[in-house]
Amino acid sequence: VSVNCGATQAFTITPNACFSIADVVVDGVSRGAVSSYTFTNVTANHTIAMSFAQLSYTIVTSPGSNGTIYPPGNATVACGNDHAFSINPDACYHVADVVVDGVSRGALTSYTFTNVQANHTIAASFAINVYTIDASAGANGTITPSGLQPVNCGDDQTFAIAAASCHHILDVVVDAVSRGAVGSYTFTNVQANHTIAASFAINVYTIDASAGANGTISPSGLQPVNCGDDQTFTIAAASCYHILDVVVDAVSRGAVGSYTFTNVQANHTIAASFAINTYTIDASAGFGGTISPDGLVSVDCGDDQTFTIAPSAICLHIEDVVVDGVSRGAVSTYTFSNVTTDHTIAASFAFNQYTITATAGPGGSIDPGTDTWPCNSDAAFTITPDACYHIDDVVVDGVSRGAVSSYTFLNVYADHTIAASFALNTYTIDASAGAHGTITPNGLLPVNCGDDQAFTIAPASCYHIDDVVVDGVSRGAVGSYAFDDVTADHTITASFAINVYTIDASAGAGGSISPSGLGPVNCGDDQAFSIAAASCYDIADVVVDGVSRGALSSYTFLAVTSNHTIAASFSLNVYTIDASAGAHGTISPSGLQPVNCGDDQAFAIAPASCYSISDVVVDGVSRGAVGSYTFLAVSANHTITASFALNVYTIDASAGAQGTISPSGLHPVNCGDDQAFTIAPASCYSISDVVVDGVSRGALGSYTFLAVATNHTIAASFSLNVFTIDASAGSGGVISPSGLVAVNCGSDQTFSITPFQCSVIADVVVDGVSRGAVGSYTFTSVQLNHTIAASFSQIVYAIDASAGPGGSISPSGLVSVNCGNNATFNISAAPCYHIASVVVDGVPRGAV
Repeated sequence: VSVNCGATQAFTITPNACFSIADVVVDGVSRGAVSSYTFTNVTANHTIAMSFAQLSYTIVTSPGSNGTIYPPGNATVACGNDHAFSINPDACYHVADVVVDGVSRGALTSYTFTNVQANHTIAASFAINVYTIDASAGANGTITPSGLQPVNCGDDQTFAIAAASCHHILDVVVDAVSRGAVGSYTFTNVQANHTIAASFAINVYTIDASAGANGTISPSGLQPVNCGDDQTFTIAAASCYHILDVVVDAVSRGAVGSYTFTNVQANHTIAASFAINTYTIDASAGFGGTISPDGLVSVDCGDDQTFTIAPSAICLHIEDVVVDGVSRGAVSTYTFSNVTTDHTIAASFAFNQYTITATAGPGGSIDPGTDTWPCNSDAAFTITPDACYHIDDVVVDGVSRGAVSSYTFLNVYADHTIAASFALNTYTIDASAGAHGTITPNGLLPVNCGDDQAFTIAPASCYHIDDVVVDGVSRGAVGSYAFDDVTADHTITASFAINVYTIDASAGAGGSISPSGLGPVNCGDDQAFSIAAASCYDIADVVVDGVSRGALSSYTFLAVTSNHTIAASFSLNVYTIDASAGAHGTISPSGLQPVNCGDDQAFAIAPASCYSISDVVVDGVSRGAVGSYTFLAVSANHTITASFALNVYTIDASAGAQGTISPSGLHPVNCGDDQAFTIAPASCYSISDVVVDGVSRGALGSYTFLAVATNHTIAASFSLNVFTIDASAGSGGVISPSGLVAVNCGSDQTFSITPFQCSVIADVVVDGVSRGAVGSYTFTSVQLNHTIAASFSQIVYAIDASAGPGGSISPSGLVSVNCGNNATFNISAAPCYHIASVVVDGVPRGAV
């Protein structure tokens, strides 16, 4: 602004919308945040400079429990700007309401304050998700609990399925998918509605009835029998043969012609065999293979018998077959012809081994070296280059696999080779010289890793070395320079000077002026300067010979005839890094972090208990599960987000024969969760012991691992139930066996009742119920304790005593006499009569 000497000049300072006056500086002196300033009686040049500050407001965020508002914390927003928030419920929760400045906005997942002109508040509340499980059971069974069951999101819900007597679980269908005949099912970490439906079927057992050659069993084959029914079988030998044995459920019943299964509660077998003269061949196989048939093989006299020998896996081979004590070699079949005596045949087997030949060229190693490996094993190799070398190639079985640092042969079934080669690292030194001088050697010079490289710098006539810059660092006006033990790329640049005027070109922090420093300029030459802000900075002012020229990007001194100065100043850019962490972990620091351009900013990521880092995403790119990350030389805005995953452990649950553990097998369990196991014995068995992590816990029906934080094992064992039958007999007879008779659960037990002479069986009472005067009684498939008591009565006979006319017999009529007692009769004749005859049982005994 031009002002006449002695005049007055007023200035008015007005901020734009959303700004306020920060300061007014007059002739380099702050006058405060004044809105006007007047120069009076102007007699010199002056400067007046105004600065302004943008207004900002605060948005207070209040996330309720079980969710977050992002960005977190209170937000400072520049006047007139927009600011968006996302409302994020935790897993298993949903947004219940969002209240902005005290007014409900409903269940929003995002909200944006536009053109912010005042302070604001935003608050979010969250509610847990609730799902339903529809549990139903068909006829002849139950599911507990049943009906529509409400379950909070993330909770577990267990259902127990039980079949009625003589029935079994047919299927359990979960969400339209069959889970099989399971006795329980647990929905873990419920995240949706579900259905579970159980169906049941009557137990149908099979009786496998078979007859050997030269006889029949009727009916024969696999006979289906409903639970609780009886089934009778008739056995008949062919002409010239006899029943050798009838075997029921692997127990010999002798050469019986019929057998009845009563109240069938399990599968059975019945097999009838018939005999001619036979011999036996004892066939056995060692570990690692089979012989078929095996065991004691019956062969009819004169027949042939062939045996097949085979290893049980691809990694095994037949070692020897020994017949009647004599080696026959590694044969896969052997036939006994016209058998006329007993024989033995035994097969043995051995494991295959393979060789992997490992070699490494100069400059590195491979570990392990050449070795043998068991068939079907994995063989891992590590390839390591020496210092100054890198892997050039890895060749496996003659095929290049590239410059891999490891290789694994999976499931080794043959010999292999693996060979590694290595190459020396080579680096480049870029050597250059400015005008009026040379550097020798020059250009891009290759140098082997670990070698030295020397350079000579020489100026042209009338010039001198001005500077030698190595890797961006000035080494001064040196005439030579050597790089020792090269292990990286380098640069070396030489510059030269003549006698000139100097222009002192300087740049403040945050930028550069080019050329800079005390620049040589030939007298009368022009000298142009370029001013450039460094990454992260802007040009603030350029001052030439003490006079401000403004924020120029270039300036030229014309026809230089004296020394000059030029100075550039710069202002620093500031960027933000938005750091956030998902549920179950933290990132520190978090939120919007201001970072000066060019500075480094480190972040530490830590998972919560029971969790591990899943991924760290930087500017949309995954960096893996790192525990820290540093932005180097920040030159833009960035984002960093950490996510976390729950640790999962396994519980190996197993059950011995005759019982179950549920769930079974390798069962995954989330860290911190509880895991319950149910142990159930099979019919006729009891729990013997439950061993948890190698420690006996006793005969438990269930066990729960609380707050799982490591892998576990649980193993259940079972023992057969034994019941007692109390057998007793009253006077007059015996019961056999008698007393407390021990019977294995599921077995049959027969009792014989025999009266003494002169007694008869009166009654047999079983478990308090009369079974009549039976001579034997069989308890079938014993499942509990019983009693059996036999009673007897004495035999009583009648003697019919009669007398004809003319006398009497005493006693007379039907006279009762206990078996074994005597009975005396007196015969008397009436007056005028005599005893003519006494007839006993139709035989005259005379006149006794």
